[in-house]
Amino acid sequence: MIIYILKFSGCLLVLYAFYRLFLESEKNHRFKRFYLLFALVASVIIPLITISYQVEAQPMQQTGILIPEATTKVAEVKTSFWKDQLPAILWSVYSFGVVIFLFRFLGNISRLKSLIQKHEKVDEYWNIKVLLPFPLTPYSYFKYIFVEKDAFEQNNIPKEILKHEEAHVHQKHTLDLLILEILQVIFWFNPLFIFIKKSIRLNHEFLADEAVLKQNISALSYSNLLLNSSFAGHQATMTSSFKHSLIKKRIVMISNSFSKKRVGLKLGFLVPVLCCCIYFFNNDIVAETIQKESPIVTETLNAFTLKVHGERIELNGEQVALEEFASKLDKITTQYPDKDLLKNNVRLDLKNVPEDFKKKLGKEYLKTQYYQVMKKNSRNTSLFPSGVPAPPTAPTPPMKIAGRSGTSYITTDSPSKQQIKEWKNKGYTFSFDNNPISKEKLDDIDLNVISLYSKQVNEMGTKIYLNTVYTQYSKNPPSKSILSDQN
Repeated sequence: MIIYILKFSGCLLVLYAFYRLFLESEKNHRFKRFYLLFALVASVIIPLITISYQVEAQPMQQTGILIPEATTKVAEVKTSFWKDQLPAILWSVYSFGVVIFLFRFLGNISRLKSLIQKHEKVDEYWNIKVLLPFPLTPYSYFKYIFVEKDAFEQNNIPKEILKHEEAHVHQKHTLDLLILEILQVIFWFNPLFIFIKKSIRLNHEFLADEAVLKQNISALSYSNLLLNSSFAGHQATMTSSFKHSLIKKRIVMISNSFSKKRVGLKLGFLVPVLCCCIYFFNNDIVAETIQKESPIVTETLNAFTLKVHGERIELNGEQVALEEFASKLDKITTQYPDKDLLKNNVRLDLKNVPEDFKKKLGKEYLKTQYYQVMKKNSRNTSLFPSGVPAPPTAPTPPMKIAGRSGTSYITTDSPSKQQIKEWKNKGYTFSFDNNPISKEKLDDIDLNVISLYSKQVNEMGTKIYLNTVYTQYSKNPPSKSILSDQN
């Protein structure tokens, strides 16, 4: 959130600085109105944009499967009270500011609605005059224009002032102020909104002045009216008023001339400024790795690169979610024949991966076509450190061991669902990692995690032992020679 706020503020500062330097003194008021609103909206959106581009996967020179010897564990660091509590404190301060500005915003709207409901109104073609019983400088809010009742009824309000306020209503300037007020509630801590609000209101005055002067009103007499206008009365933040403190700028703008060539030249600088904002203030720039349509397979195949840092998964440089890992890996590997996948070169980079996440990732890996190819061709390609299920080795025939307690048949493989079903039908009992397990709970076990199972037959009946490790039979995993047919 802090990064987003910084990028939003930086982008808004650049776009507003461009306006003040190049556009504010120009007479193209309609474009300036659009630009100021665009600067606000663009500053909100640009920090959310992620730019991606495609690059071809580069071949890796290493051969074999590269697996880290151990997962790096970061030592726990004791943090101070303030460091632990700082995010909560900052969020509390931010929330307090939002509440204050929201109440201020809603209070202004409530006061204006109260004035509209309580006082006499006069409906006209483009607007509704609200007659107030106290002196004030006329101001507008949406289609309502607030005027002093006695002055209005006695026609003491200059027609230029009324036309000025009618221009505010007709051009819907209140909508601009409404958008600005909502954004200021969210970004109340940003001082730029104070200056942007002044610029938007000033440009509204330029637009209204321009509309008045187009109605055959003398620029000189209108300028004199600006100088002699009353500065008494109150104006709410959500309204547009004939009174404005920057009278000098308005009078200078009235006498300014418009030059298309000059404005066009200045707007030419806007394109590189906008491109720089997108480049520097975007959310992220991501390189999307793509595979060639017709891969050239050599003796060593660079199949894929898998990086897992914490719970962030990157496959060939592209970040993928856990639930789409299997489909993404299949998309990469299915373009290769099985015989080429066996000549694989997989790069693996694991750092600070939680144990529960390893298990979830291991289960997703067991769904992949790559795993099936390794299993089918009797390859034990474990992509993950201990604690994560890996493809089982090639099945070996059961070993028959006779003893005093009966006869045992040991198989270093995982049973199939069909075998489990047959054993259930025959009334066998079961044990999972040396603990009795009911037939109903067998369905909840992932059979791929079973490394070895045995069947023991004695006078008590037949019992199936399911084991994820070999420790039931020896303290260390048995060697291949012990599990071979000859032994």
